[in-house]
Amino acid sequence: IAAGTKEIKSVVRGEIVDKDNEEINIKFEGEEFSGHSGRGEKVGTLQMIKGKNEYVDIFGLNREFTDSIVLGEKWTKEALAKAIALDCGVVGVEFPWEPETLTSNNLNNFAILEIDQETFGKLKNLIHREVYLAGDFKKLIYQP
Repeated sequence: IAAGTKEIKSVVRGEIVDKDNEEINIKFEGEEFSGHSGRGEKVGTLQMIKGKNEYVDIFGLNREFTDSIVLGEKWTKEALAKAIALDCGVVGVEFPWEPETLTSNNLNNFAILEIDQETFGKLKNLIHREVYLAGDFKKLIYQP
């Protein structure tokens, strides 16, 4: 590594196609799922949680989900608070407020992605697989 640079580790395996002082573009093979809004980033195993009327059940959200990315259709404020405490990333169709508002410093790098119902259905096929939630880019990435 040349003087004045720093080493970085990519969360995707691929080939660098372009770089400058601000950005590195990497070409990779895999699937990319777009969302409506989001923030933060997290790498983890995608796990799914269900509850009554498709709302995430906070009692089912336990330590086994720590450091995971949790897919749940509808999220309540209480479920989001528990996910933050467990250091989970969250992906869902419906949140109690706009995910863009989750910008306070006390949330650190909480990763969240709001998706549509069609994408939710597709992500069910990736349960127990490692994924990268790039909330700031409004994407979830899976590499086989």
